[in-house]
Amino acid sequence: MQKIRIGFIGAGLIAHGHALSLRSLIEGNTFPAVDVKLAGVYDSESAKASVFAEQHAVTTAVSDVEELFADSAINVIYICTPTAYHKSYFLRAAAAGKHIFVEKPLAFSTSEIKEMIAAQKKAGVAAQVGLVLRFEPIFWYIKQLITRQREVFGSLLHFHFRSDQEWPLCGSFHDSQWRADPREAFAGCLFEHSIHDVDLIRYLFGEVSELSAFVNYRSDQSAGQIEDAVTANFSLSDGGSGNLTSLYHRIKGRDVRRLEIIFERAAIILDDYTPGGFTQRYRELAVEISGQKRERLEQAAIDRAYYESVGRPSLLLPEMVSAYRYQALAFLRSLIKRQPVFPNLEAALQAHRLIESIYSFARRGQALHKVSV
Repeated sequence: MQKIRIGFIGAGLIAHGHALSLRSLIEGNTFPAVDVKLAGVYDSESAKASVFAEQHAVTTAVSDVEELFADSAINVIYICTPTAYHKSYFLRAAAAGKHIFVEKPLAFSTSEIKEMIAAQKKAGVAAQVGLVLRFEPIFWYIKQLITRQREVFGSLLHFHFRSDQEWPLCGSFHDSQWRADPREAFAGCLFEHSIHDVDLIRYLFGEVSELSAFVNYRSDQSAGQIEDAVTANFSLSDGGSGNLTSLYHRIKGRDVRRLEIIFERAAIILDDYTPGGFTQRYRELAVEISGQKRERLEQAAIDRAYYESVGRPSLLLPEMVSAYRYQALAFLRSLIKRQPVFPNLEAALQAHRLIESIYSFARRGQALHKVSV
């Protein structure tokens, strides 16, 4: 029987989320011919590792991360640490011959990511990046609509993407105090949160040819380094355009996305998508086509369509839809079938390049035409 033994580096909030997703596949017997176990965990705070091991029936909590790398039985590593430590752990895991799941953002710069890609290729291991919205049925369905209805919709004119979240250090669901420290997080809402959105822009609309941006530091929490308000404008390679607004705020518990896509003869509107829920994940998803009645798309139908598209896997409580579980499903399937993993480091590198370009535009003071008063 094929065996997959998973070790975790980091035992914080996101690690618990990944462990729950993996456990749902293990306990649901999704891969009956494969023996999958959570085999080890390390955290710089040993108490957190012990709690994680107890809660998720992990075989052992280790006091030295090298024990995970040295354990020949562990063949997969999940890197769930603050961003500053991703590259170091990734390079060591790759050198040890482990397959790797690594959270986003990958590293502080594209040059560091290129080091990671080189190490992965040299080691011949698989590596998946935690760009989880690629596995959200709603965004998958929007992509299908854009592709299948291209002739009906006409050319893309413009998209507007707004992504706003409570500061992830105010006791919210995303609470993570390290994101206030540029030594561990590097930057703010665009980098730590909206890398998902930048990745989705490429996924849905294709490559960006030009951009302009405003990066602001409005909150006293920002300290001029952790941005809390970004507006980026994109010109697409195929001639369309769009913009992204990314925000950190202090609206308790709020974490929503809104996407408006306007074509020559149609519009797609996603109103207040909220990640992480097992029930209603958006207020409305609607399609307006010229000469036709506005159509509201039901979440349950979209979820069923996505479930069919991934092969109707055996899942524990399949009606409880989780992008994190689908992400884990894709990763394990790739390892089991020895197929390419996606999204990979190269895909994440492209999102990082766009983010670096946005910061570069703002740093160089390339302001748009000044408006005279």
